[in-house]
Amino acid sequence: MTNKPELPSSVKIGYSTYEIEVLDHKVAYAKGCLGEINFDNGVIKIDTSATKSSVANTLLHEIIHAVYQAASAREVSNPTEEYLTCMYANGLTQVFVDNPDILTFIKESCDG
Repeated sequence: MTNKPELPSSVKIGYSTYEIEVLDHKVAYAKGCLGEINFDNGVIKIDTSATKSSVANTLLHEIIHAVYQAASAREVSNPTEEYLTCMYANGLTQVFVDNPDILTFIKESCDG
């Protein structure tokens, strides 16, 4: 069995910094999820019992929720595909610039 890369401890997204914590597998199973984000408390929780690539995918999924929140995208009525694509590309690029360890974690987790 391969060692899993260690989750980064935090991630800066827009003007907010989110702590990254482990989500207990039993809690995740009961909720039917692999991860969750709490915008009010600035916490992202990830069930690390899954495969490495699934953990990386879940972390990225929760980061994308935060990018959406930071961009106030829900305030835009009927956003176009181009608007959403630019918003996510800009947001994710900024996340990777601000947090190079996140990109390293994802790459190491997805390397076969």
